[in-house]
Amino acid sequence: MDISEVVQKISLESNPGIVDSLVDILLKSKGANKVPSELVRDFLHYWRKDRLADKDGVKILLEAASKMDADATSKELAEAGFSEAAEALTRALKAE
Repeated sequence: MDISEVVQKISLESNPGIVDSLVDILLKSKGANKVPSELVRDFLHYWRKDRLADKDGVKILLEAASKMDADATSKELAEAGFSEAAEALTRALKAE
């Protein structure tokens, strides 16, 4: 399973606040050096275009947040009501 499949398990309509929660992980984490510069550029592109709340934007957020702090990302997904996505993310990261 990859991150794209995890994104499919997230319903932004049921909890749009997950986008802000993932952004918070990016802004508060001390693991910035773990995120490739290309992924940072993608994040900034989607942020500037105000597209972080669409499926592609969430995919970028999940990739970056999970690289910075995988445990916090999975926990945030579970707390937001996306436990299936949290479990899928954990499996996807272990498979890498």
